[in-house]
Amino acid sequence: MQDVVNEEQLLEASLEGDAQSYEMTEDEMAEVFTDIGNLETLSQTLKEQGIKVIDAELRWIPSNSVEVTEPDQARSLFKLIDTLESLDDVQNVTANFEISEELMTLSIS
Repeated sequence: MQDVVNEEQLLEASLEGDAQSYEMTEDEMAEVFTDIGNLETLSQTLKEQGIKVIDAELRWIPSNSVEVTEPDQARSLFKLIDTLESLDDVQNVTANFEISEELMTLSIS
């Protein structure tokens, strides 16, 4: 995650660091993506180009997703995720589901 002053500067530094892509967020930050083996090189390149690197981490990104449309299924899914996140040995939980905002609101209630 980068604190971005200038998107053009980010693009140039990302290209130089062999990034695959980047996404701007609402709070003038960006997430820059690269292969696992290039993470440290990219992070260092961004720093050398004057971009503040807040965090560099390995993350699982799903290549496909599943749409959840049933309220009971969504509740069960959220219960499973909450249970996994509460385990001491679990550091991160990653999911590949898509759910509508309306269904998410119903499931959390």
